[in-house]
Amino acid sequence: MEHDELSTNLLKRYKEIFSQSDLPDWAVENKANGGIVTPSIPFVGDSYNKCRNKVLIYASAENLTYYEYGESSNSLLESELSWNRRRYSLGINRDKFFPDIHIAPINNGGLISTVAFICHKYGLLDVQEDPYNFIESLAVDNICKYSIKTTDKASTKNIDYIKNTGKMNSSLQYIESDLKILKPDYIFMPVSAYDVSEIQKIIKKILPSATVVPMYQLTSTVVNCHISPNFSRDEIKNIKKMTPRKIQDWIDKIVLNGLKKDGMYIYFSDVLERAERVLSIQQDQ
Repeated sequence: MEHDELSTNLLKRYKEIFSQSDLPDWAVENKANGGIVTPSIPFVGDSYNKCRNKVLIYASAENLTYYEYGESSNSLLESELSWNRRRYSLGINRDKFFPDIHIAPINNGGLISTVAFICHKYGLLDVQEDPYNFIESLAVDNICKYSIKTTDKASTKNIDYIKNTGKMNSSLQYIESDLKILKPDYIFMPVSAYDVSEIQKIIKKILPSATVVPMYQLTSTVVNCHISPNFSRDEIKNIKKMTPRKIQDWIDKIVLNGLKKDGMYIYFSDVLERAERVLSIQQDQ
């Protein structure tokens, strides 16, 4: 199946789930019709199904506080476009260095650069000079399919509900559909999501041979306080040396407030360690 067919099948299944499920009353409201903002199908790259390995990236949850307390209307969230807003967002935001698919850690370059580093290191995918070309070889979405309402107008912090079983249950059928239709060989996802037993069960049931690389969420606090103490300066230097020039150029464009010097290489070190662990297990089997 080509990417258009994959997206069509995803869209059909997402709408079925949406129409047949009890919709969460805690999800962000659609201001245009009084319902809720629909989940978006994953971004599916033009070459995703043609690559030697199919790679799916899951970020955590979508932050829609700007819409809740700011914009009076937004066609990307209120209209039929909402169902595939990852792809439509890319189409209207081509003036940025990193692809904007309405997922913050992709938009700011951190997550896509990290996955590019691992894909280059292990030869999973070809990494082109242009991040727009690279993202067309991937499938990407949030693992939390609905955006949760916030209660504080002054807060713009994203709310992650992965560990809230009651809320996370609303996403499980969508995740199943992603895996059944996209059939990824490699899945990069938050550690907190992979720690959820129901998510592990779904992956093992549908894709028993898929390799999952669990990753800490990329934030300044996580890198500076939790990951950095685990790696020496020499280890970070070695990671920087093994990072290809094109990805180093991407890193120079990343803006992540508060991230310490060489923070991305520190994060790469942790993700590489996790990737080596799961890939070595795979090779031993």
